[in-house]
Amino acid sequence: MTLRSYIARSFFAIIVTGTDFEKLALAYQITTVVQI
Repeated sequence: MTLRSYIARSFFAIIVTGTDFEKLALAYQITTVVQI
């Protein structure tokens, strides 16, 4: 996954969760698993 797509996914996650940090952390963990 490229850096641009990673940033886009992170930005999308922030919008969806409404900057809910717990959900954002969960989304980050999911994207990390996807990378592997």
